[in-house]
Amino acid sequence: MLHLSIVNLHRDQPAPIAATLAGASGRIATAETLTAGRIDTRIEFGRKDLFVPIRLDGAQLTGWRLSLAFRPDW
Repeated sequence: MLHLSIVNLHRDQPAPIAATLAGASGRIATAETLTAGRIDTRIEFGRKDLFVPIRLDGAQLTGWRLSLAFRPDW
């Protein structure tokens, strides 16, 4: 399993992602995003979690190439 973290600083703008994962062997790609109202949102114990996880469709793995597009409507 490979975990790749990517940050889109402009959540209202689309962000196409392409990565070459040389040496990785995989057949399936899945994606999830965590969204909050502000880029500096922090988790605070005892308070409601402000991050909302959303499963993303469209992650594709072809050979060693991973592609995904973050869209503002997610």
